[in-house]
Amino acid sequence: SAGHDATFQLMRLGLIPRRTYFKISNEDMYRWLRERNMNLIRAAAWKKGLDLFGEKHTHPKEVKYITVW
Repeated sequence: SAGHDATFQLMRLGLIPRRTYFKISNEDMYRWLRERNMNLIRAAAWKKGLDLFGEKHTHPKEVKYITVW
């Protein structure tokens, strides 16, 4: 999962194109889960969750400033 997290971080920073690497990153995560003998249905559920809800985590984060009085 560290490879998946690193890929998402690179997309968030704008260093790699989101359109290309989002799908590849999720497929890699699925493959790594299956290589570690995760159940097929459970691994597919993880991938589906990433596909449905993961894209928002690839967009740059907005900096929130704290106002000090």
